[in-house]
Amino acid sequence: WIIYRNLGSAPTPSWDQVVAVVPVDGSGDAVFLDTPLEAGTYHYKAKGFAADSTNGAASGDANGTVT
Repeated sequence: WIIYRNLGSAPTPSWDQVVAVVPVDGSGDAVFLDTPLEAGTYHYKAKGFAADSTNGAASGDANGTVT
């Protein structure tokens, strides 16, 4: 997974907003921990990709607020 993050609004997504590339293990699970963050509302999107560099569609916006 390619993980995109933007502070204040949904990511576009673009390479300058990439915060992680997370491999998926054999069970299909992926874990990503984004810390430490300053206060604010962070928005995330994820996009799958294959070994042949084929990209999937970006996910919907997910967000969380750090206080």
